[in-house]
Amino acid sequence: FLKIIENPSDELKSSLLFSLLAFIVGIIITFFVTKFFFNTRFALYIIPVIPWSVFCSTIFLSLTGNSINLISLCGITVGLGMVVDCPTVCANSIIKERNIIKGIKNVEKSNLSSVLTTVIVFVPIMFLKGIYKELFTCFAVSVITSILSSLLYSETILPSLLKNVDLEKISNR
Repeated sequence: FLKIIENPSDELKSSLLFSLLAFIVGIIITFFVTKFFFNTRFALYIIPVIPWSVFCSTIFLSLTGNSINLISLCGITVGLGMVVDCPTVCANSIIKERNIIKGIKNVEKSNLSSVLTTVIVFVPIMFLKGIYKELFTCFAVSVITSILSSLLYSETILPSLLKNVDLEKISNR
């Protein structure tokens, strides 16, 4: 007697598969582009920012009561394109300076201003009213969290990873 007219779970499954595909393709492309401009070792220190930012975004969304839905997945996917900027700049500066603290200090203001500019663009979305707020807040939170977690990775985790590495070997192509 009942007939299913539409099954939105199929759309959600395909969106999850698309997000997973974007995640994998993002890692692969980031690896090859970074390898092309620098080298394999350099790329291997940049790649972890992608799963790190996805992890941070999903955790933050859960902690703030936002659902992980189609819109938030789109926000995470958009954020993936921006998260490699800070670690690439930081790693390059560290390698050029041959000193972690000096390298980070040289680029911390430019990285912070870049991240804050992007955050400022997405913050007004969270102050929309009605249905638009419900629809787009998850998107904005996802992008903002991805980018902020990228900055955190660049300023804390990346220097820790590079601490015991011969920076001379990484800089040679």
